Amino acid sequence: MRAQHLRPFGLEVRDLALNRLDTHSIKAVRELICRHRVVVFRNQQMDATGFADVLMLLGEMMFTDGEIAVDGEPRLNLVTNVGRTRPPRSVFHTDTSYVARPPAFTALQAVHVPQKGGATLFSDQVRVAAKLPAATRAWLALRSIRHAWLQPDGTMAKTWHPALRRHAETGETALFLSTPERCDRISDTDDATGARVIAALYQRSIRASELYRHHWCAGDIVVWDDRLTMHRADHSAVEGERVFYRGMVLGEHPVPAQGSCADKQRNHVPELITTGMMH
Repeated sequence: MRAQHLRPFGLEVRDLALNRLDTHSIKAVRELICRHRVVVFRNQQMDATGFADVLMLLGEMMFTDGEIAVDGEPRLNLVTNVGRTRPPRSVFHTDTSYVARPPAFTALQAVHVPQKGGATLFSDQVRVAAKLPAATRAWLALRSIRHAWLQPDGTMAKTWHPALRRHAETGETALFLSTPERCDRISDTDDATGARVIAALYQRSIRASELYRHHWCAGDIVVWDDRLTMHRADHSAVEGERVFYRGMVLGEHPVPAQGSCADKQRNHVPELITTGMMH
């Protein structure tokens, strides 16, 4: 196996066939993903069932309601621009965060890579949390964010998750966030203030200089830790078919990061929107 660090974060792995790994080796792969947030496995040769079987070694798989399953492989869903009259819309988000146990990992297998464009971008939510002002972190440590999504059947899926989440395997603290379209409230905060804080946190998370941009190659499988990242696809200027298989591995119930905060800070909103947050 050959590994190379990516910038500003992530890991590229070559000369490792995921579909030939034993249980011990898969444990090491899982640790790599947790440690590096995003891992790119190059030159992987397997069909959809082989891909799903590899993900099953990482844990129980889950499927998002409303997605289109891959023909013949119901554990995976299809991500494609084929047959669309306009480019798909993608914003930075965390996959399926509006359920009680969001995914631990998401993986994409490249099926058709476009001749141009179609990169996937990632944010490091551990780095984001670490760089927040101390007063902001203390305030967030006492709060949860409501993640919500209108499901295909017209019902609203919604659940509360800690704003600062402790990673179950590494112990790291991450800002657990998704697009503001799916994060609609902060606990113990009025709606207007909550919306402003979520918007500010989101913009702080997606600064271009701190993102990893993955340019796809044939044979790529990319696995990322949903507990530590957000991501989006760049559909601008795509030329050619962009087709992937996507699989998700079930995660645990999010646990809040440990931290302390003086009582006087419980209801006092620090300078999240002005100087403290955006510098």
